[in-house]
Amino acid sequence: MALPAPCARTAGLNPNLRRARLLSVSTLIGGLGAFEHGSAMDWSVIRLELARTPEFPEGSASRAYLLRLPLDADGMVNVEAFKEKPELATVRRYWPNERDKEGYVIRKRNGWAFSYALGDEDDETVFHLETHPIRLGEFVTITETDGQKLPFRVVRCE
Repeated sequence: MALPAPCARTAGLNPNLRRARLLSVSTLIGGLGAFEHGSAMDWSVIRLELARTPEFPEGSASRAYLLRLPLDADGMVNVEAFKEKPELATVRRYWPNERDKEGYVIRKRNGWAFSYALGDEDDETVFHLETHPIRLGEFVTITETDGQKLPFRVVRCE
């Protein structure tokens, strides 16, 4: 069985990212333009959608995350690129009947998380992001703030 191909790379990122902390995550994710010196060539935009659960036997495209992460050729998070520009590692959470949440993908002592505000209360843990590649069709488990673990499928990666 052949492995899914890793994400295609973006052509670059918004040149205003020096001020990334002042911009919204939607601005960061939305604007793909030229990035100075081409140093963001390995950053990818990834869409995760809720996979099968007892409540959603067919999954749910309306429950999704849009991420921007640096990936290497094997689809693994490029930790060195992340360390150079952690402000580029962004997340946006889409959930019906709730406001979108915008934040950052962060490294914690015990792995990775999505963080939407200062402090740990709102952090959503991403299971084994440091050891599993992100490829189309693969699954990612996210622990919601209430402790519920939910499976998400990679449906877009470019």
